[in-house]
Amino acid sequence: MSAPINNNCTRVMGDGDATPEPELMMDVEIHDSDVRHFAQLGFALSVKALAKQHGFHENTVQNIYTQLNGYVEAMGVIEEMRDAAEEQAVVAILKRKEEDIKEEE
Repeated sequence: MSAPINNNCTRVMGDGDATPEPELMMDVEIHDSDVRHFAQLGFALSVKALAKQHGFHENTVQNIYTQLNGYVEAMGVIEEMRDAAEEQAVVAILKRKEEDIKEEE
């Protein structure tokens, strides 16, 4: 018996737009004793993907997740962290360039 599974996951495409994953069709009914295992596996893969996408270590993403109320909230914080890191990099680069100019004078 095939059972449609709506995984409510999103995939971020190249331009940053999140689109729903297609519905999965499974020919196997997952045993109750295995649900936790597959949930943990799915979570681990999601953490790995989120960490890679935003340039953070997986432990960082997991730590943020555990302090918040869910994956969507954690994604928001991770995105804010990435934006802040990029802004700080620009500031640091400009500061170094200004210092180099002053040294040349």
